[in-house]
Amino acid sequence: MPSTLPHRHVPIGLPIAGTELMVVDEDGHTCAPGASGELLIAGTGLTPGYLGEPELTAAAFAERDGRRWYRSGDRVRRRADGVLWSQPVRRRTDRPLSAPAARSRWPAAPPAPSNTPHPSAPAASHWRA
Repeated sequence: MPSTLPHRHVPIGLPIAGTELMVVDEDGHTCAPGASGELLIAGTGLTPGYLGEPELTAAAFAERDGRRWYRSGDRVRRRADGVLWSQPVRRRTDRPLSAPAARSRWPAAPPAPSNTPHPSAPAASHWRA
């Protein structure tokens, strides 16, 4: 993204069925509508944690009112009608690497494969059926 573009708030929307969202401040208190805070996610699709990473799991999940919540690290605002709005990227509470259906946190990202002939070439391009 060119640095000339302004940082803008982007509407995220409402949670899908079976999902609850909560916005909390730095002390873990629920934010009033319009206040900025961290997005917490709970619901039927919530993972039990990071496979084989108990420390990462403990840091990323919280127990609140008898429910398990994922601490997303995303800074958001919730309007009075419940619609969430993102905050500029520089306002995240952590340093994740995100891609569709995948997420990793620094410094847990594995190094790029070194067995490809060109570092910029995807490893899958050398697979043959």
